[in-house]
Amino acid sequence: DGMAWLAGASARTTVLLDAMCLPLMRSASGLLFFLSSGTFIFAIGLFVFVVQLRLLAGLFCKHDRFSYDKPDLFLKGRDVHGMLDGTPIAARPPARRDEDQLELLSGDHSPPVNAIKAANCAHFSDLSLLHAVISRIYIPLSCQGTQEFIVSATSFSRCFCEDVVQCSVKFFFLMDFDMNLLVLLSLLLSSAQAVASCFYSTTPAMDFTTVDTATRD
Repeated sequence: DGMAWLAGASARTTVLLDAMCLPLMRSASGLLFFLSSGTFIFAIGLFVFVVQLRLLAGLFCKHDRFSYDKPDLFLKGRDVHGMLDGTPIAARPPARRDEDQLELLSGDHSPPVNAIKAANCAHFSDLSLLHAVISRIYIPLSCQGTQEFIVSATSFSRCFCEDVVQCSVKFFFLMDFDMNLLVLLSLLLSSAQAVASCFYSTTPAMDFTTVDTATRD
């Protein structure tokens, strides 16, 4: 939990420092400002902020199924041919079975859609601690693989598309122009956050060996 809170706080602080460094880049070099602002708009504005707004809007729509691993639902929101909205193809239940048992079986296979949408929204809002708590408590093991894929994919893409480029721009700024403590602090934090986010994304959110042992007992 402490690692999750630190990862979320460092991500938000890095974005804030990148925005504060833009006026310095503009006054120093037009090329550095173009690279820094273009990377900021492309990586943060397009692939983070727009997705945040889309996920936030999906929280208030009952039938919305958009998530990071379902980009085709960005505009339409639902798939009438999918397993959740459409009619799944399944075998007929046995004739000798109580209705209560059939309801239990059908309820076990339905994923918690609202919890998954809340977890995705928390992750894209850099609320890593909230995402970890929701994933651990409210999302079943059958959906944990998708959550880990989303965390890993977004962390590595943000590292290479945003952090690496911004670190390179700040490095050339410090090499060619006067030393600036704000740019230096942003450079150190961006590089540390890039490495930490990659390590955090490769760490499982749950200890599956403990869960498996408890299930066997």
